[in-house]
Amino acid sequence: MHPMRTATSTPLSSFSMAKRLTGVTLGALCLLGLAPLAQAQYGGTSSGPKPNFRIGPVNFHVTGTFTAEYNTNILSLRSGAAAKDIILTPGFDFAGSWKLSKFNTLQLDLGMGYQIYVQHPELSSINNFMNMSPDSRLAFKMKMGAFTVTPYESLSFSTDATSVSGVAAASAAQGQPTTYARFTNQAGIDVIWHLNRKMEPYLHLFRSDTVPFKSKAFESDKHHTYTFNPGFTYAVASNLRAGLDFNASMNKYATDFNNSSKSYSLGPTANWTITPNANLSGGINYAIYDFKGDGKNKDSSQPKNLQWNISFVHTPRANFQYSLFTNQALNYGYTSNTTRTTDFGLSFQWRFLKRTTLRGAFVHEKGLDSGGILAEKYKSNTGGFGLDFAMNPRTTLSFDYEHTKKTSDIALRDFTQDRFIVGCAYDF
Repeated sequence: MHPMRTATSTPLSSFSMAKRLTGVTLGALCLLGLAPLAQAQYGGTSSGPKPNFRIGPVNFHVTGTFTAEYNTNILSLRSGAAAKDIILTPGFDFAGSWKLSKFNTLQLDLGMGYQIYVQHPELSSINNFMNMSPDSRLAFKMKMGAFTVTPYESLSFSTDATSVSGVAAASAAQGQPTTYARFTNQAGIDVIWHLNRKMEPYLHLFRSDTVPFKSKAFESDKHHTYTFNPGFTYAVASNLRAGLDFNASMNKYATDFNNSSKSYSLGPTANWTITPNANLSGGINYAIYDFKGDGKNKDSSQPKNLQWNISFVHTPRANFQYSLFTNQALNYGYTSNTTRTTDFGLSFQWRFLKRTTLRGAFVHEKGLDSGGILAEKYKSNTGGFGLDFAMNPRTTLSFDYEHTKKTSDIALRDFTQDRFIVGCAYDF
C-alpha cells in the first residue's frame, strides 16, 4: 500500500505499508487530526506560520529547535537489559515558497536534527549523520486548466531503535531489538482533475525506496515500491464528499531474504463535516497481497484483509479540540511478509491560557505477523501529555512525558519505556 500522506482528498491515502517503528514522539501523537490551535497565540493562523524573511520573490520560514530527552530504555529492550541515556537534539525546520505565477508554486520543506547520545555516543545519529524529517519535501504545484499537477521529491534519513529485530544471518532472525538507520525516498506526481463543482478524479503515481545505512541487521529491508493510485471524490452534499479509491503496488526486495510482492486494494472514502465544529473522515478497503515466496523468511502466507482509517475531530470551544481515531493496515514485515496493525486512540489540545497549550494522547495498538521465522503477536499502549508555553512571538518552550509498554509473545521484545523531553523552538 501507499506511504503516509497527510493532506490529500483521499482519506485512504494515509494507509501505510511502511515499517512500523517505535520512537514516535508525543507531539506527533497529540496532533493526529488536530489543527494547530497554538499558532493563534500571537496572531498566527491555523493555515501555518507566516514567513519570517524574504529573498527576492522567495518567502522563507526558519525555526531553530533544541530538545533534551531523558530516556529510560533507548533500545526498547526488556526491563532487565534496558539502557538509560540523555539525548540532545539540535536542529532546524526550513520552509521556502516561491510563487512563480498565479497558478504555479515551488515549495521546499526541510527538517533536520542531530541526535547526541551522552552515555552511548556510538548511537549518535549513527556515525554522525543528520536526521532528516519525513516531512522534508520539494514540490512544484502547477495549475493547468482544470488540472492541478504536483511533481514532488521527498527524502528522509532517520535513526531510531525499533521494537523488532533485523536479520542475524542469511536465514535467521535476531531475537534482540536493535537500532535501525535508513534513507527513505519517495518521488512521484499527484494529479487532481477539477472536472466540475462536484466531481474530482485524481491520480497518484510514485516510487518509494528504503535503503538501510550502516545497519547490517537490516540489509534485508532494502526495497523499492511502485504505486499506481487512481480514484475520485464526489460532493454528495455541501458538507459531504464521498469517493472510491483503488491502489496497485509492486514491491521488490534487493536481497533474497524477504518475499517480493504485488498488492491491490479497493474501497470507499468519505469526508463529512457534521457541523462547523465537527468532522468525520476516513475510508475502508479490502486488500489482496500476492507474495512470490522466493525469500528465505519462511513465510508462505498470502494476506487478504480489511484496512481502514477513520477519525473524528471536534472543536467544542475555540481553545479546545479532541480527536478519536482508529486504523488498521497491513505493513511490510522485517522477517515476515506483513504485520497487521490495529490502532485505537484519542488526542486533545487545550489552550487554557493565552500562551499555554496542554496536549495529550493515548494509543492502543495490536500487531500480528503473517508468519515467518520469528513471527510475533504483540500489544502496546503509549500515552502521555505535553505543555507548550509561548514565551514571546518567536520563542516556544515545550515539556513532554511519554510512557510506552509493550507485551509480546516473544520475551525479548517485551519492554517498558519512559521519555521526559524539554524543548525550545525559536522563529528567526
